[in-house]
Amino acid sequence: MNRPISSYLLFFALAYVGMLILFAIISMFLSSAGSSGTVIAPFLAAMIIGEVFVKKESRAPNDEERNALTLGSFFIFVAINVALLALAFVGGAFGDVFSEAGGSGTIATILSVLLLVVFVIVFFMMRWAYGGLTRKRAEKLLGDRNNTFD
Repeated sequence: MNRPISSYLLFFALAYVGMLILFAIISMFLSSAGSSGTVIAPFLAAMIIGEVFVKKESRAPNDEERNALTLGSFFIFVAINVALLALAFVGGAFGDVFSEAGGSGTIATILSVLLLVVFVIVFFMMRWAYGGLTRKRAEKLLGDRNNTFD
């Protein structure tokens, strides 16, 4: 391997944060753009990192590298989103939601379940981006199926 996995994970973090900023700017003008960024941004960042991997390594990631990239990227995704949610909570963004519920926790439970569903969807989208899509891209760029670990 030409580069360690950690460098690709750093690139993922930078690409993901950049896309979050881009989606935030777009959502200032289009009201629905911000919510779609939650699922699309990590998938696009993973696709970009898969492309970088193929170009730098001249092959697609093998299963071990794919797992490391997927788990590392997912951990970064979760850490960034938990930090953003904590900042929003401390800033009072959820104050009205919880005060209207009368303290029953029903809304918090529903939001938690929805957040977990989004996390599961994002995990499998990242896995697909680092797996099948990256392998197809390697095949197209390199033209040699033997280098794609299929």
